[in-house]
Amino acid sequence: NTQFLGVNDNGIAVGFYTDAQNIPHGVVYNSVNGSYTIANAPGGVNGTTLNGINDKNQVVGFYTDGGTNTHGILVTGAPLTQ
Repeated sequence: NTQFLGVNDNGIAVGFYTDAQNIPHGVVYNSVNGSYTIANAPGGVNGTTLNGINDKNQVVGFYTDGGTNTHGILVTGAPLTQ
């Protein structure tokens, strides 16, 4: 199961895929070069979801830690357009 939840004008899409243990993992897709990047938050042992990206390639989302607490994340400066 893979879902893309956000896309920007640079052709970068973000979302998540669910593994066999039903844990979501953040995924970035670059439509310019066709590459996929898995992006899991440190501490996100129960899952990472990326749900938005702007034209500066700043990504927002959330992850769930080992205690099932949900935390928001903001990723800036990621090399998403290589």
